[in-house]
Amino acid sequence: MKIETSFPGEAHTSDNMTIWLPKYNLLFGDDFRAGKKNSGIIDEANMEAWLNTMKNLMYV
Repeated sequence: MKIETSFPGEAHTSDNMTIWLPKYNLLFGDDFRAGKKNSGIIDEANMEAWLNTMKNLMYV
């Protein structure tokens, strides 16, 4: 099975990786809750990069 990995940018952590399974049209990623007031534990998050990372994910 083909598996694709990507680093779309920092978000919840600085080493935020995604895994794409094209056969199943399935994307696994870190905690990408966007637009919520409570985004969970953000001790390691880069909140300034979050939006750009989300945009990058749309083109992975």
